[in-house]
Amino acid sequence: MNVVHFVSPFSINMVSLFSMIMIMACFRSKFRERDGFFTPLHFQFVQHKQQVTGTMMIIILSLPRLIFAFVLDCMKSPHDSVSLFLVSYFLSFVPPALTFVIFVLPSKMYMKCFKSNLHRFRNKIC
Repeated sequence: MNVVHFVSPFSINMVSLFSMIMIMACFRSKFRERDGFFTPLHFQFVQHKQQVTGTMMIIILSLPRLIFAFVLDCMKSPHDSVSLFLVSYFLSFVPPALTFVIFVLPSKMYMKCFKSNLHRFRNKIC
């Protein structure tokens, strides 16, 4: 398994997110010259903290799968690694299963939508 398959989507996501934050901070600092550059930069990081946190969590949750891929490639006998194959297979389902926890719970907007839909669903059932 190649490292590029794991690293490139995350690096593209992080580079695009940080470049978007930097560009928006530059535009705001040009618009409001009295604030300087770091005040709009801080504001943009606070405004987009859910995206930064979500991306970091996806990277952290995908690291064990990358480690298992390297361990399985380095093993000499495939008969000894059946349990490691199973663990790495089921470990690949963890990040998609935690999408709700990573993206919806920290976000105020998504959580508000979720609560309103949950309330509407309860009213339909009752």
